[in-house]
Amino acid sequence: MSYSYTIKLQLAYANSNVRFNCDPFRQTLLDAADAYNLCSGNAPNPKSIYIENIYPSSFIVVLTSQNELSSPGKALRAFSKIVVDSGVFSECIKHAKLFTTYTLTDISKNTNENPDPGIISDAELIKALVDYALNKTESDSTAYNRKRNAVTHMKQIALEAGILSSSTT
Repeated sequence: MSYSYTIKLQLAYANSNVRFNCDPFRQTLLDAADAYNLCSGNAPNPKSIYIENIYPSSFIVVLTSQNELSSPGKALRAFSKIVVDSGVFSECIKHAKLFTTYTLTDISKNTNENPDPGIISDAELIKALVDYALNKTESDSTAYNRKRNAVTHMKQIALEAGILSSSTT
């Protein structure tokens, strides 16, 4: 059985000179994915990635793993290192960080079963929510509106659960 994760990556610190969908950035990402797949195949838990979509300010990677991963974004460290070592993104690295990752889909096994939310760690959920809420840039108004609606819904859940009170809003 294998596990599949869809992950969005974007620069940790915005840089208007970088457009992922243009060369040399696009080709560097594609070459790094190939190199990652070559070296990761020999790991104790073999993983592979393919780049599903490349947008101007982000790109989507599908990561597959033989074993379930508690933090899929961490499995992309080797990919990030390959990209950094290329030198193409050197002006984008700040505080030793190049990318920020966002898991877009729930953990899903390559079967017809529904994923079990219980297998997602609380820490992974909180990290994903903070990353999601603090990311102020979106590529289009539809994505921005979807994010704002999700954050509003999370606030409503927090109010109903007693985590927030009307005096803190």
